[in-house]
Amino acid sequence: MTKDSKKIISAGHICLDITPIFPDNRSYKDIASILIPGKLINMDKADVSTGGSVANTGLALKKLGCDVTLLGKVGNDHFGDLIKSIVSSYGAGGLISDDNSSTSYSVVLAIPGIDRVFLHNENDAKDLVRLFERVKNKGIATSMDMAAIDPGSDAAKADWKKILDDTLAYVDFFLPSFEELCFMLDREKYEKMIASGSDITDIIDMNKDVSPLAKKCIDMGCKTVVIKCGMRGLFYMTGDSKAIKDIGQRLKINCDDWADRSGIQPCFKAKSVRSATGAGDTSIAAFLAALINGRSISECVRLAAAEGACCVTGYDALSGLKTLDELEQAINDGWETWEK
Repeated sequence: MTKDSKKIISAGHICLDITPIFPDNRSYKDIASILIPGKLINMDKADVSTGGSVANTGLALKKLGCDVTLLGKVGNDHFGDLIKSIVSSYGAGGLISDDNSSTSYSVVLAIPGIDRVFLHNENDAKDLVRLFERVKNKGIATSMDMAAIDPGSDAAKADWKKILDDTLAYVDFFLPSFEELCFMLDREKYEKMIASGSDITDIIDMNKDVSPLAKKCIDMGCKTVVIKCGMRGLFYMTGDSKAIKDIGQRLKINCDDWADRSGIQPCFKAKSVRSATGAGDTSIAAFLAALINGRSISECVRLAAAEGACCVTGYDALSGLKTLDELEQAINDGWETWEK
């Protein structure tokens, strides 16, 4: 990074991730055969790390050499103290301590061969539209990620189509997962896919299922949308030259590299897979780091996919990460992708 590098603020949700580690020398068929009442399961040590987009994306950006400030809230409790200690070890700060809040946490069940299960505690967010409008009106480029919604929660009852319609006009870079976005914009399709019993990302068609959702986001006013689709890779779409110019002069985006673009970036093959915790957030970090370094949209999504493949080699979000230079070298050396 140069001395005139752009300042980044990573704001939103932060929590403590507690990941009990299942022994690698055992085979696991499904969760139902493991989590049986009264059954004793011998475990290895637990991995304890920060989680949530503020920590995963913010600290990943910090490791990638960006000038980052974290903005999030924790409680005045043991979990909050642990989060602040971890964050400070990376030379980052900006967290708010609140006597009236409890620190959010997740117990992450990363069972070998089975997708993750989260037991999560979280406080509600408010004033999303007002916040993004205020930030955008100051000429600051904005990026937004989303979180999975528990179908049985109060959040699931919200009018997410309206929320996104009101918010995306103030969002320059929108990077949700397919499941999150489909739940919000096409609930009927989401429920049909869930009812099939298959992993959603195994059955989606990037052009028939994902592209229309991306187009809806662009029509709502978003300048650039990148949809994370698990092992299927990343689908990206950008607005026209007028929309790209509206992102802000500070980033000095080349319209020829960014306007009216769309495509699919396959996943890179990971050396090993321990947990996908934080893979989406750290891929976003690589995308943003590449963005502020002047890369094209295709280069940004390529580096994002590569960082995601590095992330899954660890139980936490940060230990497996590589620098942009290291990622580019691996890609140039012929790093293979999953072509599904």
